[in-house]
Amino acid sequence: MKKLYRNSKIRILTIIAIMLVSWQVFAKPVALINKVVGNVFGISGEDTRYLRPGDHVTDFSEIVTEEGATVTFSDYYDHKFHMAGSGHVKLIGNVVEIVAGYLWIQTFTPSVDRFFVQTANSIITYSDGEAVVSYDKYHGKTQIYSMAGRFEFAHLLQRDYREIVSRGEFSFISNDFESGAPRKATELGRVSYDKMRSLFLGINPVEKKNPLLLTTHERKIKKRTPASLTLSTARKVADEDSWKSGKIIYLRDDTEKKRKIKDKILSDFYKERISTWAASSKKKRFAPAYKKHSGVKVRIFGSKKRKPAGVMKKLPIAPLVPSKKRSRTPASVKIKVNNGAFESSLVDEYKKQMRHSKEVNSLIQSLKNYEQDYKTDY
Repeated sequence: MKKLYRNSKIRILTIIAIMLVSWQVFAKPVALINKVVGNVFGISGEDTRYLRPGDHVTDFSEIVTEEGATVTFSDYYDHKFHMAGSGHVKLIGNVVEIVAGYLWIQTFTPSVDRFFVQTANSIITYSDGEAVVSYDKYHGKTQIYSMAGRFEFAHLLQRDYREIVSRGEFSFISNDFESGAPRKATELGRVSYDKMRSLFLGINPVEKKNPLLLTTHERKIKKRTPASLTLSTARKVADEDSWKSGKIIYLRDDTEKKRKIKDKILSDFYKERISTWAASSKKKRFAPAYKKHSGVKVRIFGSKKRKPAGVMKKLPIAPLVPSKKRSRTPASVKIKVNNGAFESSLVDEYKKQMRHSKEVNSLIQSLKNYEQDYKTDY
């Protein structure tokens, strides 16, 4: 019985291995490599190989590009895909999953079928059109820019969060933005468009090949370039069209030379402001000029010849005399003190400036003596 079980187990494993090998050998091709620049790899199961023009890519395979390399491949639904450097995609039927990098999608004929482009947090549905889709796996951000056609852009897990991206508009999905809801579709600026096109050298939009199509976004962007706009025409366009479409008018290019000039102007401006603030922050000391006389008379008493303050007169040290107990003199007894002329005049002036009359002060003094005697005697 054990021998029969072992034989049947070996047969099952052998059949599974044969099926896997046959699936890898006879897998359905889903794409064809058209153009390769640099090192591009194809991964199918455990098999990794260099891709060359004319190679077929089977279902459930992956395409990886090195930094600076590009690859162009087409499927059997009249679609063409361009991958930029440091890209990674997976092909599963009519679904292209972007693991990392930029992917340019081109459709040459309209189709009734629906096709899908998927990332880790989004899914894009389309039937025709042209767009550039990117996924940044380090920040978890998916971006889409539509050159032609309409693309339905939705969150992968919450399909209710979706946005329609039309010609000339872009949107993105990030886990840190609005809980993963797509950003409202907005028109792309010239600088961002040039940066995106620089990743795909020698590749042009589909509609650019037909000179009779005058509504391409490529022509619209050229019409809005700063070289074709002067200040007067820009104001005229802004007055006539900006309130209708809400578009941004770009007046001039932002080159490295102009940025250096702007940085120098800004640096000089702040240097001048800082020097002004430093000068105004110094504390001003009060220094009277004594130009005007107040007319107040000043009387000086004392000897005419004044000795310097540094010279101190040595006073005789009085011998220590043991203190004797003396009886306390009552406060009501007044002691007559002989004062000089200056002290007498000072006392007279002080009495004239007294707050109360002489009788009220006498009453206050009597009350103070009464309180003191009360505390002492009782």
